[in-house]
Amino acid sequence: MKNFISDVFNNVFKKKNRSSNDKKGASGMTKIASIIIAIVLWMYVIGEVNPEILSEIKNIEVKLVNIEKLEQAGLVVMGQDYYAVNIKVKGRRSDVVNITSQDINAIADIRGFGKGESSIPVEINLPSNLEVESINPIQIKVTLDEVVRRSKPVQIQYTGSAAQGYIHGTPVIDQPEIMVSGPETYVKSVENVVATVDLNSTDQDIHQKFTFVMVDSEGKEVLGVQSEEKYVSVNVPIFRVKSVPVNVNTVGVAAEGFEIVSVIQIPSRVDIMGRDEDLEPIKRLDAQQISFEGIAVTSEIPLDINLPENVKLVNPNNPPRVRATVEAIKNKVSFYSPEEIQIQGLTEGYSVEILGTNSIKLTAEDIESVIETLSKEDITISIDLNNLEEGEHSVRVTWLSDKEIKTVKMEEETVDVRISKVE
Repeated sequence: MKNFISDVFNNVFKKKNRSSNDKKGASGMTKIASIIIAIVLWMYVIGEVNPEILSEIKNIEVKLVNIEKLEQAGLVVMGQDYYAVNIKVKGRRSDVVNITSQDINAIADIRGFGKGESSIPVEINLPSNLEVESINPIQIKVTLDEVVRRSKPVQIQYTGSAAQGYIHGTPVIDQPEIMVSGPETYVKSVENVVATVDLNSTDQDIHQKFTFVMVDSEGKEVLGVQSEEKYVSVNVPIFRVKSVPVNVNTVGVAAEGFEIVSVIQIPSRVDIMGRDEDLEPIKRLDAQQISFEGIAVTSEIPLDINLPENVKLVNPNNPPRVRATVEAIKNKVSFYSPEEIQIQGLTEGYSVEILGTNSIKLTAEDIESVIETLSKEDITISIDLNNLEEGEHSVRVTWLSDKEIKTVKMEEETVDVRISKVE
């Protein structure tokens, strides 16, 4: 290029000494040559100094247009609120290197699209001296959903605890339900509107407005939904707690073949709550009578406690209860040979012989837990020969045990014996 410019210059100006007749023609030629040189120089600068280049520009935000058309159709964009693409632009170096994101307008027209996921083309607007070589991606995925309004219940959750010896009561909410709006999918997932009350060791009622969040069935916050309400007014009563015993009367017997072995109250006291003036006179409470008539298994029955006005149980879902432990009545049979009968009161120098029996049958009867641990050795049988003379006698058989046994029966209550003098 430089040699070409030099040749042009030399051809035009190679002779300095010209006649006066040629000077006018030379002047015209000079102008033409100047124009040619200027064009050549411009081409050189454009081609060599400021060439055409290709450059990638990343993370260009895509703006959604015609949002108002969606609102008119009762639709809304779900989830993602930021869309971006990468583009390649072509142009002169000086133009390309100086371009900024403010010079690029990336839009996606969502007019005409319906509920569900749609792929929307991206349109790029650049300064006139630049060209779009490529767009990645050329479409963005946008999910549209129907806008709905639903009423959702308000729930109160607590942080901290009331002052020692106090507890919060059931909250009173001025607006038990809040209207929630947004994409149908999101609104359907809202289970409750939750306001959080900090008890902060208080012993006074709480009257306050609280912010709230929308949560799903797992207690996680649901984003993308809103409410015209910003606060909910809540009144939380704070009550004093008192522990008192309960009187309860039980009646009835177990079914045949069973026995009620114990009746206990669990727990022995009950926690109640109320205002100081209502709790102060209460020393103990009475419960409705409980009948265990005809039961055959261990049973627990909740107490129906007679509560004074304005007094409540702290745990109404877990009231005190009475447990009746029931066991089956069992028996155990043992046989005792004559040799196993203990002899008492036999006069020295005499012997005794038990007549007419090979064994004595003994039946012990009691609740199952007693019978299961009872052995034959736990019961001894004996006869008393005190004041009996030589000869045959009918004597009473008695039993003895260190264990408490409800009933013991012997098939033979007496035995015949012969007392002889030892020769």
